[in-house]
Amino acid sequence: MTTGLKQLTAMEFRLAARDYITIPLALVLPTALVLAFGLPGSSRVPDPAFGGARAVDSALPALAATLAVAALALTVLPAYFGAYRERGILKRLSTTPAKPSALLLAYLTVHVTLALAALALTLVVGMLAVDMRPPQHVGGFVLSYVFGLAAMFGISILVAAVVRTARGGSGYGFLLFFPSLFFAGAYLPKEQMPGWLSRAGDFTPLGAFRITVQDSWSGHSPEWILVVFLAAFAGIAFWAASKLFRWE
Repeated sequence: MTTGLKQLTAMEFRLAARDYITIPLALVLPTALVLAFGLPGSSRVPDPAFGGARAVDSALPALAATLAVAALALTVLPAYFGAYRERGILKRLSTTPAKPSALLLAYLTVHVTLALAALALTLVVGMLAVDMRPPQHVGGFVLSYVFGLAAMFGISILVAAVVRTARGGSGYGFLLFFPSLFFAGAYLPKEQMPGWLSRAGDFTPLGAFRITVQDSWSGHSPEWILVVFLAAFAGIAFWAASKLFRWE
């Protein structure tokens, strides 16, 4: 890591530490979700809807883990970049040796670290408080989580590359966030959706992320076409962001 990148990353960590609303929300919300829906005894009963797995070992941790990533990627990072561009900070950075890729990488480092912290917190609290099992298909989980993380932050970086204001970043972020939650089954369980709608939701970034994490967490091999979809989506999103990024 170059000196400039280290400085940018350290600066972004300091700024994140001062955010007393959105960052704690992204960390606390998944844990609260696990406790709220995991404490009732029904969540620890094998459920045919989840292939005989318990909700606390399948749907619940998958939703909590992916929700933390979605919250950070879609509601936090684009607003930060919009604020930087609106206040002229990006323009001033353009006169320094800093490169757009270094700034984007610094942002990603901070927010991916926070997403991993949320995952660890969810796992520890879940195992101690509601008898949650760790992911049972470790290889599938790692691939699903890595590519899902990349796809969600790919969307985030793409939005951040083009928004002009903090309000614009927040607006576009939330415009993507809430429909993504629907297609991922956060409002209406996918098992209760019409088959075609549930399948269409699988081919959205958050939907594919959640279902592959859920399958691997409960011990099943994730559907590899969805893992490939996440990887391809991430590559396209980051490529498009690199082409569209402007300092001002």
